[in-house]
This record gives sequence, structure tokens and C-alpha cells, in this order.
Amino acid sequence: MFQHFIYIIVALLIFLTYPSPTASNFSIFDSLLMFFGIKLFFALTVAAQFKRLERAALMVSPGTSLSNLDMAFDKAVDRQSVVALMLYATDIYFLNLPVFAKTIPYISRFETLIAAFFLALFIAHLVIIWAVSYKAYQAIYKSDFTRKSYILSNISMRVPMLLPWLAISTITDLISLIPFVPVRVFLESPFGQTIYIVTIISVAILTAPLIIQKFWNCRPLENNFARSRIEELCKDAGVGYRDILYWPIFGGRMITAGVMGVVARFRYILVTDALFEYLNQDEVDCVIAHEIGHVKKYHLIFYLAIFISFQIILLSMHLDKTAVFMLLAQPFLPFSPDSNFLITYYSQIFLFILCFVLYFRYVFGYFMRNFERQADTYVYSLFNSGVPLITTFEKIVTASGMDPAKPNWHHFSIKERVDFIRECEHDRSRIKAHDRKLNKSIAAFVITIVGFVCALNFFYYSGRTERLLETLMESAYIAQAKKKPNEATPLLYLGSYYFDKKEYEKAGATLEKALLIMEPKNVEVVTLAGQAFFETKNYFKAEKYIKTALAMTPGNPELINSLAWLYATSEDSTYFRPKAALPLAQKAARLSPSSHILDTLAEAFFVNGMYRKAYEIEKKILTMRLVHNRDHYVKQAEKYKAAADRIGIELD
Repeated sequence: MFQHFIYIIVALLIFLTYPSPTASNFSIFDSLLMFFGIKLFFALTVAAQFKRLERAALMVSPGTSLSNLDMAFDKAVDRQSVVALMLYATDIYFLNLPVFAKTIPYISRFETLIAAFFLALFIAHLVIIWAVSYKAYQAIYKSDFTRKSYILSNISMRVPMLLPWLAISTITDLISLIPFVPVRVFLESPFGQTIYIVTIISVAILTAPLIIQKFWNCRPLENNFARSRIEELCKDAGVGYRDILYWPIFGGRMITAGVMGVVARFRYILVTDALFEYLNQDEVDCVIAHEIGHVKKYHLIFYLAIFISFQIILLSMHLDKTAVFMLLAQPFLPFSPDSNFLITYYSQIFLFILCFVLYFRYVFGYFMRNFERQADTYVYSLFNSGVPLITTFEKIVTASGMDPAKPNWHHFSIKERVDFIRECEHDRSRIKAHDRKLNKSIAAFVITIVGFVCALNFFYYSGRTERLLETLMESAYIAQAKKKPNEATPLLYLGSYYFDKKEYEKAGATLEKALLIMEPKNVEVVTLAGQAFFETKNYFKAEKYIKTALAMTPGNPELINSLAWLYATSEDSTYFRPKAALPLAQKAARLSPSSHILDTLAEAFFVNGMYRKAYEIEKKILTMRLVHNRDHYVKQAEKYKAAADRIGIELD
């Protein structure tokens, strides 16, 4: 079950990290033809594998252990689940099926609906595995429930894992529809995202049991001795709950029980029919005591803390920066500026999935195994002996045919659990020793997480991370430019990098070198070179490149505006040309009356002595919606008003 938790989360990540091109590699007919062809081939190959396991199970003599076939069956399901993940990734990244989904009216507006559809597609891959493996499952485990029950039980055990994501994603979609901009901006900020993600995860996990028990079609345990006994045990232990329910997992044929819910108001005790059918009363009592142990030792709360901690760690790691570090810090890995974005993007995906798998496989797995052992030992808090729990495990082995030594990353094997209980029977100090071990582990976990998060955020917000990244990026770009001296592309990336860092002299010189090599010239590069030279007050080259770009794209309002701004603000008298600036600024404003272009027009009026017009335009800009850099426009208006005041002109 827990392996499938990881598979489903990875499937979700595969979809959420899809860059979504505007067009598919194939037509919808070709994509669907390949889709169904691949699925048919997958179904046939999976069926052949499980058919061999079914024949092997039917050939085993009565009374012979099927533990080897049990392990072979589990491995086959896991192996085919990984193949299903690969095929699902093929549907997304190769066949580009999301491109077609986003053309569906209404649905395309809500990412959650599209994601839910494609997660259902991955579940469909798993359904193929469950459907064709049913006969083998039946032969190995001597099951008497139908194929339909087997498939539905598997689905019902896995789909609830997605409830926290579904809640977060749905609210995210709704946030995008909020008309009140400040609220939306806050919730889309890193701090706002942290607040609402942690809140929604917490609320979802707290209330999820109410929904899950309905999804599983649980029903209340009738008023009888079994219910009265469970109620008595919970009362003696001081454990509250909402209800005691029958758990129809796999037709109720599994000898198991469970508890879900962090708070009593939404907590349910779950039992199966097989629990009462195969176990005597003492054994049932020990199983319930085990579940009570999870509550009394706060295991469910700690699981919630582990989930939230993972989210905080990811936010603190700043994976966009970490991905670049991972690439640039490796001298053996050739850095290609052409593929910089894609390399970084897919590295983020790789890091995210790697962190997720390692964290839950080893950190979460470690605590799960030891919490299960601690819950086993809680039996001694209510009873004098744990022997009935040992006999329960023995009956589970007999009924299921599993190998008691079968390894498990989230539980100790049945043999290990039985051996530990036997040790506790003879030496009760082993219980306290295990509790101390867990307390130390929890303390180490908290200290490590807090220290790790604080260190990451200190390095990030102190600027050390950014400076290291800049050094690595600059070194990589320079190395690439030296490696390919006759290519313009490395120089373009290096020049753009310098421009973004506001190192305009280096940017201008580098871009100029690129333009000497580049054929044909790129108007955006020419424009950027002109802007870089303007910032260094090299007005000769700034004018040259802006005019060159304007000749390449006549009527471009941005370029006309740049030339007007140069003539209106130049500190070199040779290029300070107010008379030339005004008609250029007026033309640019007619073509595109955006705030920064109107600001140039206001400056052109100002340098031509038309203070009132300059002031009126600046005031107009300040009334526009969603104006960025508002402080600049306020200062401009104040400058024009002060100039007018000096010559006795009242503007207000």
C-alpha cells in the first residue's frame, strides 16, 4: 500500500511539472491510436506474467507454503507499477495528451480538473494490473471475493491519499478567481503560499477521516459484545472517538484493524469481519490495544508533522537555485546555455522527486517501523501479557500464506515483531528502552529539521546563495564562450547575464562582440546592447544600436520611446536634443500609451519647457490601474511641479 502512495505522488508530480507546449507532437487521432496500442501491449505483457504465477500457485501441493509466490506476486505488482509510471509519463511528455485536454471548454480553466483526469488515467494503468493479476492473487491467497471487489478495494485504499492535494489545488484555482488583488497577491507570495498550504494540509488531514470512511463504505459496528469490549478498552485508555466501524477492505477478509483521525471528533476505530472470525477475544483485545497505542503515543500527530516538515524543507531549499548549483558545480557536466532553462527545469523535477522518495522511504519509513513496534508494546499498558498478539501474527501468516520474514520498509517483518514481543515478555525493560530510543530519534529529527531549515534560509536571505550562484553562472558562461569563440550564443547569454546584474559595461562589450559574429542580427540583442550602452552613458553607441534596431522594426513604439528618452535625458550636450525628443515621444505614445511611454512624453514636454503638459501627463499616469514603479512617477510629478513653481506657474 505504501509503495503505491509513492507511485501516486510521483504520478502527480509528473503531471504538475509538465511544461505544456502549445502544440502536440502528433494529431489527436495519432496520439489516441498510439495510446490504446501501448495500453493493449501493456495489458497483454502483464497478463502473461501473472498467468505464469497463477499456474505456479495451482501446481503447489496442498499444505505447502506459498511464501515464495507471495513475494514474487508483490515484486511483480511493484515492477509493473513502475512500468505503469513510465507509460503514464509517455502519455504526458511524448503523446502530449494534456495539450488536447486543455482545448476542452470550461475544463481548461481549472487545472485541478485536468490534473484529476490525468491522475485517473494513472489509476487506470493500475487497474489494468489489478484486473489481470486477480486470478494469480486468488490462487496464491485462496481469496473468495470477486475481481470487482479486488479492484475496488485497491482503488479505495489509494485514492484517499490525494485528498490533501485535491483540497490545496482546488483552493489555488479559486484564489486565481479572487477579484480583490491584494488578497490574491498575498496568497501567491512565498509566505502566503506557506500559510495556506500548511493550513489546508492540516485541515484536510484533520477532517479527511470523515470523508474517507464514507468513501470506503464503512458501516457502524452493531451493538454487541465486540463493540462493548472495544468501547470499554478505549474508555480505560482514555481514548475518544467518533464511531467504531466495519472496514470492508478487500471484502473484510483481511485480519486487521485500524485507527484514523488526529482529533477525537473525527477519529474512527476500524475493524474487519475477519478480525472477529479468526481471532479469539484476547487476540482481538491486543489488536485494539495496538491501535489505541497509536493514539496514546501521538503517532498520528507526528505523521502530520512529518508531512508539514517536508513542505517547509522544500520551500527552504529553493529548488530553482539548488538545481542550478547541482549543474554548475559539476565541472565534468558540460553546461549548454542553449538548454539552460530546460536543464534547470528538469533538474528541479529530479530533485523534487529524489527528495520526496528519500524523505518518505527513509525518514518516514524509519518512524513508521518504530511506531508500529511501540504500538505493539502498548499492549503491556492494558494487559499483563502480549502472547495473544503473537498468536494473532501467527494466524495472519497462516491465513495469508506470507513469509513471516518478508522484509518491509514501513513495518518490521512479522518475525521481527514477534521476536521483539517475546523479548518484552521476558524483559519489560525492553519497552522503556524502545521508548527512549524513539524519544531521542524524535528530538534528533526536530533539531535536524529546525537547524537545516534555519541554515538554508540564512544562506539564502543573507545573499550568500545568490552570490555563489552568480559566481557559478558567470564562470559557466565564460567557460562556454571560450570553448566556442566563433559562436554568438554563449556571448548572448553572458551579455544578458551581465545586463540582469546591472553590470552594463560588461554587458555592452559582450553583446557587441556577439553582434559582430551574429548573422543575421537579432533585433532584441541589438536593442539590449543599446540599452546597456545608454546605462553607461555611451550615447554614441546607444544611439547607433537603437537606430539600427528601429531600422529593423520600423514603427516599434518601444524603440521610438527609447530614442526619445535618450534625446530627452542625455547628459552629453551632443545628444541632448529636446526638439527631436518631443515628436518621437508623441509618436510612441500614439502607438502605445502605456505608463512608461507616457512618462517619456512627459519628460519630453518638460525639457521643452511645457511644464503644465508634463505635469498633467504624469498625474494621468498615477490614475492608471496596476501601475508599477509608482514612486518614480510621483517623483517625476513633483519635479515638474517644482520647476513650474520656480517660474511662478501654478499647476494645481
